[in-house]
Amino acid sequence: IGITIANVSSFQVTNNDTTHIQTYHSNGNIESKGIKVHRLKEGEWTYYTDKGFPYKIERYRTGKLLRSLNLRDYSGSSK
Repeated sequence: IGITIANVSSFQVTNNDTTHIQTYHSNGNIESKGIKVHRLKEGEWTYYTDKGFPYKIERYRTGKLLRSLNLRDYSGSSK
């Protein structure tokens, strides 16, 4: 039996100035995850299709995009 308790669109855990963030598609699958420091994206951020396939990784330093790597197309097959 599947029971939905709540629809969650994002989840955040903050420790001092660092926030770990996960966002979710409307179907409940993860949409993105990463870290913010002082409200700016930091380090590796991973983005997922609504089917749960990772399709992009971005690297940030103090909110500035350093590099973006496309991993998969939207159907989930490798490029």
